[in-house]
Amino acid sequence: MCNGTLRDWLLGHQDRDMKCLDWPVRFKIAVGLARGLAWLHHCCSVQIFHLDLTSGCVLLDQGFEPKLSNFGRAMFVNPNDHDHRSGNLVLGFAKKDVHSFGVVVLELIGGREVSDGESFGGQIDECVAGKGCDGEIVQVMRVAKDCVQPMVDKRPTMLQVVQRLTQIEQGCCGCGTDVQGYEPVVVPSVVIEMGQGIGSKYR
Repeated sequence: MCNGTLRDWLLGHQDRDMKCLDWPVRFKIAVGLARGLAWLHHCCSVQIFHLDLTSGCVLLDQGFEPKLSNFGRAMFVNPNDHDHRSGNLVLGFAKKDVHSFGVVVLELIGGREVSDGESFGGQIDECVAGKGCDGEIVQVMRVAKDCVQPMVDKRPTMLQVVQRLTQIEQGCCGCGTDVQGYEPVVVPSVVIEMGQGIGSKYR
């Protein structure tokens, strides 16, 4: 892809080798990535869970539309072949992708990589802060916070994420501009425990 990866832009901006992505472009990347994951999880004839989503596997084309790559660890699941145990496992796969999406969005907001266990205190990248989009950024940050919360069952689905981002895009949310005192987001690590004999069924 002619614009490389999202990680290239985040780290390149830090090193001053690449120009800063403005907020509308970052929001476009977040929305595009959310829609892609929602399609893989809910609309494809075979459910696909990426399971290794990072900014390094988000490719950017000439128009900065995101393209998802690196499916080496992905799981492909027949949605009509779920029993109780495998259904719980599939839910775990989906919520791991949701968590990873939330981390990528926090990186888009902060302009840097975010590590597991790190407290993200609501910092907005200085090159997008204070330019009339802070209210929208805070709304997107709240979506990301819900995606990375430790209680897995409380995380939204990717369809719900798309719905919330679409509402923000259309200006349907009441957006405040005050980011001071925003509750820090702690990014937890994610572990999926695969029951014996279950994982091989979907490889």
